[in-house]
Amino acid sequence: RITVTPTAANTRTDVNISLPIASNFGGGADCGGSAAAISGSPPVVAAGLIFSDAAADQARLAFIAPNNSVQTVTFTFQYSLLP
Repeated sequence: RITVTPTAANTRTDVNISLPIASNFGGGADCGGSAAAISGSPPVVAAGLIFSDAAADQARLAFIAPNNSVQTVTFTFQYSLLP
């Protein structure tokens, strides 16, 4: 779980996530996962996805932030170990 503060509401927010074991990604399908961002009272929930960032060899979390308040983001992902 992480916290993210988007710069604007209703815009795509991206966060790069370092991998616990390095991999040499070649495309967006080398990593995949899902996320949920929760903020506000009453809570507002936004779904997100995780895919590979081949240029940085990291996982990338993307979601549309419903507001620019602090978002608590819970996520899970898996990836291929590539040489």
